[in-house]
Amino acid sequence: MNHQEIPTIMIKESSSKLFNFRPLFFSAVFLSFGVLCALALVQYDLPWWVLLFALPIAGIPFCFITTKKEFIQRTVAVCAMGLCFLFGLFAFFVQSNGFQTATYYNGEYTVRGRVTEYVVYDAYTRMQLTDVSVDGNTEKCALIAYLPGDFALKIPLSSTVEMVGELTTDTELFDERGFRAYAIDKDVKMYMSADSVTVTGRKFDLFLYCRQGLQTVLETGMDEIPAQTLRGLLFGETSGIDEGLLNNFRYGGIAHVFAVSGLHFGIVFACLSWIFNRECLWRIPKWLRFVFVALLLLFYGGICGFSASVIRAIVTCLTLYGAHLMGVASDWLERISLACLIVLCISPCQLFHAGFLLSFGACYGIALLTMRIEKGLWFCWGKVRKAIGIPIRKYLPNEQTHPLTIPQTIERNSITFLSVTTSAQAFTLPILMTTFGYVSGWSFLLNCIFVPIIGILFPFLLVFVVISALLPLAVASVVLHVPNLIMTIVALVFETFDFTTFALSGIKLSAFAIVCYYFALLLCTDKWNVPRKYTWWLALGAMLCCVTTVCIVNL
Repeated sequence: MNHQEIPTIMIKESSSKLFNFRPLFFSAVFLSFGVLCALALVQYDLPWWVLLFALPIAGIPFCFITTKKEFIQRTVAVCAMGLCFLFGLFAFFVQSNGFQTATYYNGEYTVRGRVTEYVVYDAYTRMQLTDVSVDGNTEKCALIAYLPGDFALKIPLSSTVEMVGELTTDTELFDERGFRAYAIDKDVKMYMSADSVTVTGRKFDLFLYCRQGLQTVLETGMDEIPAQTLRGLLFGETSGIDEGLLNNFRYGGIAHVFAVSGLHFGIVFACLSWIFNRECLWRIPKWLRFVFVALLLLFYGGICGFSASVIRAIVTCLTLYGAHLMGVASDWLERISLACLIVLCISPCQLFHAGFLLSFGACYGIALLTMRIEKGLWFCWGKVRKAIGIPIRKYLPNEQTHPLTIPQTIERNSITFLSVTTSAQAFTLPILMTTFGYVSGWSFLLNCIFVPIIGILFPFLLVFVVISALLPLAVASVVLHVPNLIMTIVALVFETFDFTTFALSGIKLSAFAIVCYYFALLLCTDKWNVPRKYTWWLALGAMLCCVTTVCIVNL
């Protein structure tokens, strides 16, 4: 057998279980279910006794028990799921109560707060504050202040400031009675127009200090549009990007590159893993290597602001690295679920944020659908090879003993990339339609082009920016000449072409249509332990769900 043959995709053997129980995954599912039930009770006045109809679900795991050991295991599992459900239920009540009691402001007030971000435009400055107090009353919300001129450049990040001006609470979040109407898809925000700002102190914040240093380097060493674009790519700050340009990125389907998430941390983690896996560093204890990688990832996450996608990416990377160092098999689905649990325990209302849904939706899609799509692509590619007369290779299971040639590596990586991209886009399609009202027709093509390019350039761009921040500011334009050229080309592409012309819009998905769609995807996953001769039942169920979804949408 040829030593240059491609490794096979192993076929999973059937099991007596319908599916393998994954505790973290089901914990995340039941915690999310608890949050959804709490929302139904609060917003839609659902009677609490309706939840009693869910009790029979707890009895399903006890069906077909044959041993005492199985009974104990399933009892523990059901209790754990019940606790997760109750935690989600009550955690939502606590957090939403804080939203409901948010004060409504509309008038002239004195505001104090800590500066966490600012962007200077031609005629005004947009400043974001946290730790806000209004006339001495502490408010748990973010404040966006607009000030004339560019004098805010003299105010370091993390400074405590005082402003007097017209303050307005986001009126979209309040109903006719004057209090917050459960619009929990975003946090409470206040907007202020002030003529001046006074610095009253400064609290040192390492992350904000580093962010300001990197921001200053970008603004000094690069042109305005490339600098703001690179700032968004590296640190997720898109407030400085022109709205028209940003909308074209969105309609192109690649605006997710400006939301620091798994793509960014995956690249950083891959580079760190490559460095710490060098033979010269093997003498460093494994736990110390893990600490170094964890600190570097947390430091980068702190600069980017610990958003839900950042926390998810850090937890996933560290779980993977810890399992690798200990020689333990790691389950991708469980790692994502652990990150989901952590984020929802901190803030259960994140479940209704578009960023959270898109981030975890893409990851769950990759975990559940990639293998099935990859097998299908290999099958289709084999048919194509046969049709054009190229010999079909037999696949070997061990790549280490049978290394791949360069064409075989390109072939394998291309199939894997297409599988991952298709899985993520399939799982996030309803979320995009519901949240933004459209789906980009360019998304698949542009992601296939730009994501690999970004994956290659991202570490070099990040290194160039860090090096320029360590050197005197006078040489920043020299060090950042290449990044400036690259980001100028990227911005020019999206300024030249109009990607809004090919977008699927005007389709409204009902809750039942979304449920049918995701049920069809779940039937297509390879996580079912079904004998091969019965898999056509799953295929038939998936087809029926797809037909039902299409019929409902057309109605």
